[in-house]
Amino acid sequence: MRYVFLRLVRMRAAPQKVALGCAIGVFASVTPLFGLQMILAGMLATALRANLAAAMLGTFFGNPLTWPLIWAGTYTVGCLMLSIPGGLNIDALQHNVHLFADAISRLSPELIYATGNILWQFVYPMLVGSLPVGLLAAAAFYYVSQRAASSYALRRAARLQAGLQAAYQPANLAPINDSHV
Repeated sequence: MRYVFLRLVRMRAAPQKVALGCAIGVFASVTPLFGLQMILAGMLATALRANLAAAMLGTFFGNPLTWPLIWAGTYTVGCLMLSIPGGLNIDALQHNVHLFADAISRLSPELIYATGNILWQFVYPMLVGSLPVGLLAAAAFYYVSQRAASSYALRRAARLQAGLQAAYQPANLAPINDSHV
């Protein structure tokens, strides 16, 4: 995570474009569109003229450590938004995932279709819930990454300015030898 953060703030682009790209990546990583999150982030970054590399790095917000929180949060918010009673039923979810895995292992199209319909009951609320959760997470990451990128850009500019001033001090200039003139 530290490496990704350092790569973000050290990008040589406008801090606002880096922050927008990061926010877009975080938003995309909250969606349940598994396997399509980088494509979504790339399309949104291109459409909004954000930094594409920052958007790709932002998708790493969704990872094995954060997925359980993201999935539970998006599902719960989606159920609340859709007025679906029951919220998160872990036993039902585990049962349906096992049915889906069994259907895939048997390669039964009918069973895969039926199980997919059951799983859609979980994916749809997650998709709906990912919109407000993703926007909230994106806003937070925009603020943090914009402040960090701006701060780094200012420190970098100050170091460059100090280096230029030190290079052109009279003490650092070679003496002029008038004997060859």
